[in-house]
Amino acid sequence: MKNIIKIVCSQCGGHNVEAKAWVDANTNRYLGDAVFDDEDTYCRDCKEHTGLVTEDEFNSSIISDE
Repeated sequence: MKNIIKIVCSQCGGHNVEAKAWVDANTNRYLGDAVFDDEDTYCRDCKEHTGLVTEDEFNSSIISDE
């Protein structure tokens, strides 16, 4: 069984996130992700550019904050 890495919002931990990507304008073929800085990611729950982390990273940050 393959582990799937879930990407979440760095602020709320939600899965309703988006990231910019490079796409061939003529074929619509996906070429790769843009650099994931805060301006290239968006959380639909927070309604702002928040940055992305893995779900494990988010959960670890919550535990370390307690």
